Amino acid sequence: MNPAEHPGTKTVPHKKTITIVILLAMFMAVLDCMIVSIALPTITAFYNADIAVSQWTMTGYLVTMTAAMLIFARLSEKYGKNRLFLAGMALFTASSLGCALAPILPVLIALRCVQGLGAAMSVSVLMAILFDIHRFEEHGKAMGILGATVALASVSGPVLGGFLVEFTGWQSIFFINIPVGMLLLVLGVFSMDLTAPQCNELFVMDISGAGSLVIAVVSFMLAVGFAAGGTLSFPVIACAGVCLGALAVFIRTEQRHKHPLLDLGIVTHGSFIIPLLGMCFLFTAVVILYVSVPLFFEGVMAYTPSQVGILFLLVAAILTIGSPLVGRAYDRTTWKHYTPAGLLIAVGGFFLFAATCSFRDPVVLAVALIITAIGFAFAQSPVNTEIMRGLPAKKSAVASGLNSAGRHFAMALGASLAALIYALYLHGADYYGVVTKAGPDLITGATMIAFTTAGVFCAVGVILYLFKERKPGIRRYGGIIEFVILIVTPLLLHTIVPVMIIIAPPFTYAGLGILSAGFALMIWSAREFRKTGTGFRLQDGRSILVSTGPFRFSRNPMYLGILIWLFGYAVILGSLGVFILPALFFVLAHSILIPIEEKRMEQLFREQYIGYQKQVGRWL
Repeated sequence: MNPAEHPGTKTVPHKKTITIVILLAMFMAVLDCMIVSIALPTITAFYNADIAVSQWTMTGYLVTMTAAMLIFARLSEKYGKNRLFLAGMALFTASSLGCALAPILPVLIALRCVQGLGAAMSVSVLMAILFDIHRFEEHGKAMGILGATVALASVSGPVLGGFLVEFTGWQSIFFINIPVGMLLLVLGVFSMDLTAPQCNELFVMDISGAGSLVIAVVSFMLAVGFAAGGTLSFPVIACAGVCLGALAVFIRTEQRHKHPLLDLGIVTHGSFIIPLLGMCFLFTAVVILYVSVPLFFEGVMAYTPSQVGILFLLVAAILTIGSPLVGRAYDRTTWKHYTPAGLLIAVGGFFLFAATCSFRDPVVLAVALIITAIGFAFAQSPVNTEIMRGLPAKKSAVASGLNSAGRHFAMALGASLAALIYALYLHGADYYGVVTKAGPDLITGATMIAFTTAGVFCAVGVILYLFKERKPGIRRYGGIIEFVILIVTPLLLHTIVPVMIIIAPPFTYAGLGILSAGFALMIWSAREFRKTGTGFRLQDGRSILVSTGPFRFSRNPMYLGILIWLFGYAVILGSLGVFILPALFFVLAHSILIPIEEKRMEQLFREQYIGYQKQVGRWL
């Protein structure tokens, strides 16, 4: 994003008022995710329902909000970001009243889904509005304050929810949204510019793309939720298959639609996609920590819930104070490596906790959590700033929507992955009871794997940032999608090998040998891929066209390495399904995603070649 093209370079009336409205709206959206978890047992008892049904008051809200974010980000281009934001606040407030007065549980679940739609309308454009009203050199500070707001809401949710449920009833967690929402609506109407945006081209909504995206998101969220049980059941396979099919339809639709819901070309923008993936890895690790810390300290250290809450308050205090300070520093300094530095610090904290949790020293464990929280504070506001700056200013709503959707994806994945690690580890030891009563040794072993996994997620984020840098002279196109699909995914899945060893020792060594051979072939192929490129470079004061050609995936031994690697995992687990489903995913990636990038590479090459011809003509 060029500073000159950014709308925040102009003076915005009522900037402070709009900022307060935005921050309070974000606080409410995050608070509503956290506060219902505290009230869930009371809601279940009130309606005399099963927990498997009542938990949809949480799941329905999250799934609806995540699935609709990108759609509303696209609609904001026609109706305006401010209008959509206030419409979402109105829907969120009205549905909160309905939730408080719901006579039966199905009505409450339906209204929670409506509430999720309202939250999606507001949250999808919230970050874009905040960027628009602040100057380019204030973006880091704005993202720091927003990060502090999210941290404060995440911690205050359980505390406020417990107080309201205990003294005023579970309905009060929804009633409290009404006066705050009405106040924000009044302030927003007074301070925001509600004129319709000027559209230079006809707006056409991609209905088929939106529908396939919703199906893909919902099936993905359901798949990771079912997978948290620790078994590869039919619902997991079915939801995964539906997700892959809907994703394939979505990509094909976006390729052919004249006005796509999502321009797939943006995934090749390294300045955007790498920070987005880094943010997803960061929040996945954060949620793993949030799930694992209570289980460990209550089940092993015999802490009370209030004592665990104090630990989270410590983490939240570091984020609340540190995020705005890092944001200001990001704006004022030329050093822009805060995100990889924060991820690296978090890696140290996670690995320190994993290495020392067996000693059960509360001081060392607290230090590890503090180091991890400092890493989060270093990375949170800079990575959001980099995501928003990674696309042109006219695409700020899309960047904001993808940022919010990616964050919720990561949170869902982190929660399910943490639950899966504990379930697999405890089931491998023939324990199927309550986690906190499994015994200190079992809980410690599972926690060690969980924190190691979280550390690996952050480490992969650091590796991604190494690939963000370009060598001077020759510009390289492509490589990002291939790197993510072919290298990042194997690295992440390698973290569950210790669990596999426990579950299926007879097949361990043969499977590990096959797996290692495939992984070595993939690493070699990735190194060869990085040597290729197409573009211009300066030589003796002249522009020389350089074309070494794309290292095409169809000619790449990476494909064979993937299949060998997947087969190694299948041998370890003794399950053919472990081979078939991921292999299907990589086949889809080979036939759909990679051609997108190769087509873009050819287009960029053609554009630069035309420019080169014009330049030669001027010389002649």
